[in-house]
Amino acid sequence: MGQKIYTLGSDNKLVELEQCPYESEEILQKLLADFPQLLGRTTANEKGVLLIRREMPVPDAQDGADRWSLDHLFVDADGVLILLEVKRASDSRIKREVVGQLLDYAANGTAFWKIPQLIAYFSQTCAQREEDSDQLLEDFFGEGPDTFWKKVEANLRAGRVRLVFLADEIPSELKRVIEFLNEQMTPAEVLGIEVRQFKATDGTRTLVPVLVGDTERALASKSAAPSLGNMSEEEWFTKFGERHGESAVAAAKHLASRIESMGCDRRVTPAGTLVFFQPSSRISMFFITMAGSVQIALWAITKLEGAPREFRQQVAREMKSIPGSKVGAKAEDGSPGIPISALQVEGNAEKFLEVAATVVNQLK
Repeated sequence: MGQKIYTLGSDNKLVELEQCPYESEEILQKLLADFPQLLGRTTANEKGVLLIRREMPVPDAQDGADRWSLDHLFVDADGVLILLEVKRASDSRIKREVVGQLLDYAANGTAFWKIPQLIAYFSQTCAQREEDSDQLLEDFFGEGPDTFWKKVEANLRAGRVRLVFLADEIPSELKRVIEFLNEQMTPAEVLGIEVRQFKATDGTRTLVPVLVGDTERALASKSAAPSLGNMSEEEWFTKFGERHGESAVAAAKHLASRIESMGCDRRVTPAGTLVFFQPSSRISMFFITMAGSVQIALWAITKLEGAPREFRQQVAREMKSIPGSKVGAKAEDGSPGIPISALQVEGNAEKFLEVAATVVNQLK
């Protein structure tokens, strides 16, 4: 027998609502796309979430073909991507298969999604609803698109994402897995939401979201984990050294000093990335990530005068010529990079700095 809830009207009459299943997964999917506030409890930010795309393509290689399709990709006001997979309780895959499925999407999405691609999908979603994407960000989150997408980029690079399993009912086996993963994974979060549906005799539907996985142990483990936010540069280099060794720190400091001498300012982002930016426009130009990748933010400079596609393609080719670099087929719209380990090979750092100087001088 299904669960029941009751409403008490202004006439002091009790109305019984009985829990009932969704007729199809598509109905549940559409509800979430139309009413993302049902996910509100998955984020601490009260501004809620926006839908980037339904059936979000997920590639399995840099510039590779799309291999999977994520049910929904949302983003919250803090620039954290929310990867959502939906299953009904009647779907046998909800107990085990869905876990590996969502982890696959997260591992590959965080590695291979590009910000220009996310912006394009968000714009398409907004256009379908006759909304202006840039204005929606301003109205909903109170931020301009450049500032907002920089936060998304920083979080994505740091692996700060939120994985959400959603169903009308989540079985106890999956609840235990969600709680375990959320307690163990940092900075990523893993949560579940039950959106139970109740109907009155007059056809009125009541939807009741219930959050799963936000346990005291998970909160404690994440608050106790080393924070990448609000770090000084000295603290950042210390953590960078713990991950990559003192020779990598020396190489990173050398790069930072040389890039700064070209006229760039720098700061540590809340996501733990050392960013170098043009002082006049505040546009990000170069990154050194905590994961040890040194990148040129070609996606970010697309709006600057002096950065046409031909120039960005030239920069991507020059980056590709450096041994050990990681440059995809469409790098002019991405962030071609090179591991800090490769920059410790004799001559490679100077080659990278020559490319960096070309970018800075072009955009002055």
